[in-house]
This record gives sequence, C-alpha cells and structure tokens, in this order.
Amino acid sequence: MIAGDEMAVLDVRGPAPFSNPSLADFLTTCPAAWQGDTGFLNWCTTLYNHGITSVPQTAAPTLTSLSPSSAPANVPATLNLVGTGFDPATVKVAIVDQQLTPNPTPTATGLSVTVPAASIPNSGMLRQISVVNGSGAVSNSINLYVL
Repeated sequence: MIAGDEMAVLDVRGPAPFSNPSLADFLTTCPAAWQGDTGFLNWCTTLYNHGITSVPQTAAPTLTSLSPSSAPANVPATLNLVGTGFDPATVKVAIVDQQLTPNPTPTATGLSVTVPAASIPNSGMLRQISVVNGSGAVSNSINLYVL
C-alpha cells in the first residue's frame, strides 16, 4: 500500500435483508475491538442462539421399514419405505450420493422408489437408505443388502 492510499469502508449496517427485524437490529450491535475476544465470543453465541429460534425447526422423518431389504446387484430395484413424518410434496430417498424422487406420489407414511442399477453395482454391498424432506431434515437409515 502506498502512503496516502485509503481503503474504502462500506457501512454494512444499512437496511438489513432479514425477515426478522430483531435479528437484523442485533447484527448492528457487533462489539468493537476494545471489547476483546470475550465480548465478541459472547456476541457470536447470542447471535447463534437468536438465529436458531428465528428459524422454524422441523422434526426429522422416521424410517421404520424397507422392503425388500435386499436387491440383486446391477439391476434396478423398486423399494417400498414406511415411516412417519414424510413431506409428500418434497420428500426424496437418499442412497449413496443421490436423492431419488419417489414414484408414485408419496404419503406422510409411505413411498416407493426405483433405485438405479448403477447405485447397487456389486453383490455383497450394503447401501444405507434414508429419506430427506425438503426442509433438509434427514431420517435414520436402513440397510439395503445387495445380493
């Protein structure tokens, strides 16, 4: 930096793009440097706790059964999942690194999905199946054995 140069500093405390005005107001109270690490740590903790209460929390779905519990290797498999708390409008089935869309239309307690052959390529494999609602809430998993 050459002597005399100045860095532009923007005021980021302008109109806050938050739907929660009390959280937006709180953001403007970030402690100054003279308050030290403890002041900043306390402020961050309060911010985190405030954020948790401002976002509606949704319960995770529960997966109670999977049928069939095994499938042949390298062949598409249709699975039926039963549980509770599925969001029929947004639920997906998670296997490996994929999220599969149920078909036909799922209910709050059940769904069917076809797992592509590429997701179960080798016999002796174990794949964990779980469901994910659109809110990001993930169920427990149940194992699918690949024959």
